[in-house]
Amino acid sequence: MLRENPITSEEDMPPTAQNPAVLPLFLRPKKVSELVRLGRDNDGGYLVDNRSILSSEILLGFGINDDWSFEKDFKKRIDVPVVVFDASVDHKYFLKKLRVALSRGSRKSVYWFRVLVDYLRFFKGQNKHIKKFIGKDENPYHVSVNTISKNIIPPEIKNVFFKIDIEGAEYQILDDLIAISDRISGLVIEFHQVDLHIEKIESFVKNFPLNICHMHCNNYAPLTESSTPPSIEATFTKFEVDDGFVESLPSPMDQPNKPGIEDYSIKFL
Repeated sequence: MLRENPITSEEDMPPTAQNPAVLPLFLRPKKVSELVRLGRDNDGGYLVDNRSILSSEILLGFGINDDWSFEKDFKKRIDVPVVVFDASVDHKYFLKKLRVALSRGSRKSVYWFRVLVDYLRFFKGQNKHIKKFIGKDENPYHVSVNTISKNIIPPEIKNVFFKIDIEGAEYQILDDLIAISDRISGLVIEFHQVDLHIEKIESFVKNFPLNICHMHCNNYAPLTESSTPPSIEATFTKFEVDDGFVESLPSPMDQPNKPGIEDYSIKFL
């Protein structure tokens, strides 16, 4: 969910698919029979293996900001509990945004009103928002995947789907995800600062038994000098994949995170 300041000139515009992103071969996805897109248009939507959804008993969302469209679409396909974690927002935060917008006579007041109402409608009953950041058990505001797996996920649940976009904190929890991989039905995870953490990503992919079934580059920021995308969205499935690799990316179902700017194509080397 990487967002930056609005583009103001052609010089500020990041490269497009005419300059493909380059990723290592270990990130190349294998084909699956049915990918589906969940979440809103552009930023916030992801492609996942439909089998992973239908086999899931619970959805855990790490990081929501003001967008839980993925969680809503997931719930429409299979009625399971949805538990999200994000200490940066709650109904009070959205109410404050609404009041500020109203005081300024801003058109954003309509947006924040809709966000507040949707939040109150969705997060009730089986759907819970826990106001904590994901990472290490360092203080009352943070919680680890290990603690969540022991204390929040019921022990009888064996198929958990994870959606993770926590702005760099994902590197703190990769080992915990590997440790409970036998309980994971599917995973969507956004890796940030890819060029700085490529060795950690490679170690995770090699030790995580689920298969990569989709890959997408976030186009909010330009490629590095080595054509590495700053952020990538990777989808994993516990189900078998075809022998063949995906031939071209982005998929026709993909959408650029930043609308109006062409998606990056991907070359695997």
